[in-house]
Amino acid sequence: MGTTAEDVVQHINLLLQLNDWSLRTIAALEMKAGFCWVQAKLACLVAAFAMTPDDLGENWAMVEFI
Repeated sequence: MGTTAEDVVQHINLLLQLNDWSLRTIAALEMKAGFCWVQAKLACLVAAFAMTPDDLGENWAMVEFI
């Protein structure tokens, strides 16, 4: 909070892949029951590795932030 879009890159220390998967058929039933998404969100959503911006080298400089 309080960081401008131009300065945010300086605060990124670690990168990982996160896949937001939802089982929509199950989710609709769970939302009606009022328990939020218990079984509709998969447990293995994060990649098995992480990297620093330095690991990406010049490719990191090509990333644009909004």
